[in-house]
Amino acid sequence: MKVVNCFPSPPQNSLARLMRQLSDLQKFGSEWVKDLPAQEVFIAHTDKLLDNKHTLLRNVVLSKGGMPIPLVLVSPSGIHVIYTSTLKGVYRAKDDTWAVMDNRSQRFDAASPNLVRRVLLMAEAISVFLLKHNQQIEVEPVLFLSQPGIHVDTIRPAVRVVLTDAVDRFIAGIIQSRPILNVTTLEYLVSALSQHTTEQLKEAAPPPGKATIASGKRAVHAPGFRLTRPQWLVLGGMLVLEILIIVISIWIILL
Repeated sequence: MKVVNCFPSPPQNSLARLMRQLSDLQKFGSEWVKDLPAQEVFIAHTDKLLDNKHTLLRNVVLSKGGMPIPLVLVSPSGIHVIYTSTLKGVYRAKDDTWAVMDNRSQRFDAASPNLVRRVLLMAEAISVFLLKHNQQIEVEPVLFLSQPGIHVDTIRPAVRVVLTDAVDRFIAGIIQSRPILNVTTLEYLVSALSQHTTEQLKEAAPPPGKATIASGKRAVHAPGFRLTRPQWLVLGGMLVLEILIIVISIWIILL
């Protein structure tokens, strides 16, 4: 399986990497950053099962400033939009609702965000994108939950819910499905989605040395990059942690 990360690779420099993490937290929220490891879990399960006819696109961005779609599997049998999550607990997916069990009352309450609706919207966005490129292809929305201990009651869910122990069965179904896309179409779709993501990220990035501040209907560019006090505290804490890790590593090597 070919894996294409549409998002820029993290910088090698420690400070630049930390600044990038803070920027991602600001733009997409802590939930998106927290769920990134779930992508690695899915890839680890599927990498050896699918051949190079299948391409997995990571972090596809369809609109400027929009939340990245974690995974888009472009396969001869169709397109699968996969939202990955590291949630734990007991949940219920019924139609387009998403609920979590309250430990005290043992009842299901509406969970926020609604991951079923979220992956449905992402799949719809991909469908619209394909139509703009004259490709009328059915898109399957998939919710992948990477934590082994999670439990999900499914009652006619509007999306396919896949747990870690069911990934092999999910992939087997893709392999056994009748091919509907030829090699030329597959290459075109991969190129269109990855190139579009690159363009959106370039448009969303402020000019070098400037920060973009929303002001009504216009974007105003302010010189310099300023962090708030909590962000400086987080940055300082992460730097101290990295220094401690380096010191401990050197100490272990010397011993």
